[in-house]
Amino acid sequence: MDCKQFDSVLDRAPISQELPDDARLHLAECARCRVLYSWLSETPAAGVPAAIPNRLADSLRASLVPVKRLPAVPLGALRLLGACAVILAVLLAAMGTAGVARMTGPQLGIMTALLATGAVLLSSSLAAQMRPGSRTYTRSAAVSVLLAIGAVGGIFPWHVSPAFVAQGLPCLASGILVAVAGAVVLRILVRRGAPVSARSIRVTLGAAAGWLALITLQYKCPHQEAPHLLAWHGGVLLLSAAAGLAWAREPRFRRDSRAA
Repeated sequence: MDCKQFDSVLDRAPISQELPDDARLHLAECARCRVLYSWLSETPAAGVPAAIPNRLADSLRASLVPVKRLPAVPLGALRLLGACAVILAVLLAAMGTAGVARMTGPQLGIMTALLATGAVLLSSSLAAQMRPGSRTYTRSAAVSVLLAIGAVGGIFPWHVSPAFVAQGLPCLASGILVAVAGAVVLRILVRRGAPVSARSIRVTLGAAAGWLALITLQYKCPHQEAPHLLAWHGGVLLLSAAAGLAWAREPRFRRDSRAA
């Protein structure tokens, strides 16, 4: 046994225990290790006063507060969908449904199916990210968004109105307001969760709020042309997702993510 191996023996076992035979042989031959072993034997072991662990335990118990158990992912998704449905109903009642009258039957059916699918997947993704270890639906939600964009380009006419900007700016402004309101409500609902990634859940939250605005604009807007829908309605979705990404980049939220 050499000095390094002897040090390892001292690290693994308390000094009060009897040394192995090979360690005792080395100790008899090595002056350096005899000095070290003698010093350790004479130095009293440091201990923690019994009152300190008790005070720590009392402090921890006093800081604990009861919390409600997080709902399962399907139930959480239903709650998010229900909140969005209520907001959508209120907004359409106030803003009208001129877009429904301007769409043909196939257009209305296809867009309703795609928009509903996206809402379900985005809500499921938010609910899953609230519970660490749950299966997320982020990729499926992204696919549904791409399908909706492709459907808009395929089933709506490619006609650019002379008043393209004048017609689009009111949609962009109202869509942003709807997205902000939706983000506030969704943030309140998801704040009880414990997301692993602050960036992921805030980008998803921004996209979900933008999707709510997209649904509202689709049913209330009378301008059902592909360029208008892609540029002004889709622009609200992009701005909302980008706002969620910028929100997650703030240092305060990066610290929250590390703490989670």
